Amino acid sequence: MSDPNKTPTPAPNLAALRRSLTVPTTEPEPCADDPWADDLLNRSSLAQNITNFIRPQREPLVISLHGSWGSGKTFFLRRWVQALEGDGFPTFYYNAWEDDYAPAPLIPILTKLEAATKDLPARRRLRKAALPFLLDLTTGVLQAKTGVDLRQFGDLASLIKDDAVFAAYRSERSHRTQLRAALASLAKSASKSGRPTVCIIDELDRCRPTFAIELLETTKHVFSVNGLVFVLAMNRTELAHSVRSVYGNIDADTYLQRFFDVHLDLPAADTVPYSNELLARFGLDTFFENLTPLAKSAVHRTDYRVLADFLPLFWRQLRLSLREIHHSVTSLSLVCRNLQVDHFLYPPLLVALLAIRLRDADLYHGFVSGDISPGAVYDRLDSWVHDPDIGDVFSSDKLSRGLHSIEASLYAVTRDVHIEREDDALTQVAQVAKGEQPSHPDVLSTKARADSSHAKSVLSMVAAHHHIGYRPVPLDRSALTHLANLIDFVAVSDDAHK
Repeated sequence: MSDPNKTPTPAPNLAALRRSLTVPTTEPEPCADDPWADDLLNRSSLAQNITNFIRPQREPLVISLHGSWGSGKTFFLRRWVQALEGDGFPTFYYNAWEDDYAPAPLIPILTKLEAATKDLPARRRLRKAALPFLLDLTTGVLQAKTGVDLRQFGDLASLIKDDAVFAAYRSERSHRTQLRAALASLAKSASKSGRPTVCIIDELDRCRPTFAIELLETTKHVFSVNGLVFVLAMNRTELAHSVRSVYGNIDADTYLQRFFDVHLDLPAADTVPYSNELLARFGLDTFFENLTPLAKSAVHRTDYRVLADFLPLFWRQLRLSLREIHHSVTSLSLVCRNLQVDHFLYPPLLVALLAIRLRDADLYHGFVSGDISPGAVYDRLDSWVHDPDIGDVFSSDKLSRGLHSIEASLYAVTRDVHIEREDDALTQVAQVAKGEQPSHPDVLSTKARADSSHAKSVLSMVAAHHHIGYRPVPLDRSALTHLANLIDFVAVSDDAHK
């Protein structure tokens, strides 16, 4: 028997469901008790191996950690920092991109290092030694010491006789020496625990080229003292581009090698668990589960299950980065924000359109407008898929069937079910499946034109994708327009924000 005093839970409505689809944009914080609790990419072992490597280090050491953009470097480093601190390492994390407007990278690095130091006398010595050197950096050494702006003069020879110029240089060198001595003292004090101080610098490749290069120079010439270990995370390819933008067409890789003692790579990881977690984090599974009773049909639940089952595997074979996967889930969430109860998702087509729009916006718009054939679109999409035979028979079959369904959908949505056309793509596929030569092969993919068995497999995936009662809903040009409007965020109903 129900409790008469209990307030009934209100039935969900479409506006409330839409509002539940927020877009997470911030990196989740590490768990305080277990920094690797959400390590879906299994990178904790890499962190432990690096920790074991640097634990006995006493001499200066600079490590470069390479990872492509969107590969999860920041996620990894923030958890590693917490793990290091839990293991007793004096540690700080510095996002260089956040401060590349600063006059010199030495200032924020010293600030971070000073804040991470628990030895108060060592902190005072560092401050005392750093201030004169920072003054030199921020005001300009010669102008601060001599009151003369050298840019005002065309003839510098007369100025060389001024002893103040040489005195300024000697003063700057003295300040640098004192600062390095203070840093060495600080590192020695911190190393009483038997561990070096670990300084982690992230996002170096995203900084202004001049700032990035100056940071490297500073690390090499100022912070090269016993007891300090620097780990600089970057995309080495992009950093090399920054070097060339400053110094011209030089051997940037060789130039960069002189700054680092050890080169490490962030290993590739299976992105399927990450994709699954992200779909749940965006609330898409809950959204479709709650949409089902509103629609009084299991169509939406079925659509989402097809999407959630195929998308992670498809994204892995496209080699999408973690950032690209996040972008794709964001796009899917925006599609759902405009979804009506009687709208359909046409999962294979939606999967294809989201991937094409992400990788090649011109190809996407050309297909939607009818200027590019479905065969050309599928050829391009197929070229992005790595290793379709992935060893796991179940996953390989799922991927193969999904790709055939995508190709069938691309062909189907170029037709108008009310108008017969000679170059209808599905008619052309049927001709190849019968062993005939297609009359308009240019609308088909390379595989569909050349292989009758491939054409048969594609043709078998063409069907009415949904039923309303006993009425089949065909997949045609109107479905493409419908999805393109949702994807491009232009089909917003009057009550979308109620």
